[in-house]
Amino acid sequence: MNSLEQTVVFRNFAKKLFIVGNVYSKTIKAREDVHKQMQKMKKSIIRLNLSYSDVDRLNHKVEKLIELERRYSRFFKTPDTEVKELKDHIEYLENQLSLERKEKRQLLEEEEVKINQMKEHMNAVKNHAKQLLLDRERRNDRMKDLEKKISKRVDIKSYYTF
Repeated sequence: MNSLEQTVVFRNFAKKLFIVGNVYSKTIKAREDVHKQMQKMKKSIIRLNLSYSDVDRLNHKVEKLIELERRYSRFFKTPDTEVKELKDHIEYLENQLSLERKEKRQLLEEEEVKINQMKEHMNAVKNHAKQLLLDRERRNDRMKDLEKKISKRVDIKSYYTF
């Protein structure tokens, strides 16, 4: 770079630096004005002598602050390529999230089907166990009845005596 290009670059840098510094100082002053007006209004509210002019002054100072922020926001604006990259990244992440949600939903549905099948099998096993218990109970009742019949027909005394 020759000295002429360096001075042009430095001049542009200095110009932007001074503008940003000026914006910063104006913004700080406007914020302080709004803060002071708010403090005055708080005191006026406590004393019960708040007037419409106080509200109008606060409104004017807030509008001035907003206008300063709006006017100089272009200096702090991110480049369009960054915004585009961020939007692309957001879109990519949203797509990933939707795929994850679909996978999660599918897994939940599969697990729900498995759970329902297991419940059906458990109910079948329970019913079969109940049926087996009822059959065992009936068999025990028949055995008792047969033992009673046998003991009535057979004379135990004569059976054991020789």
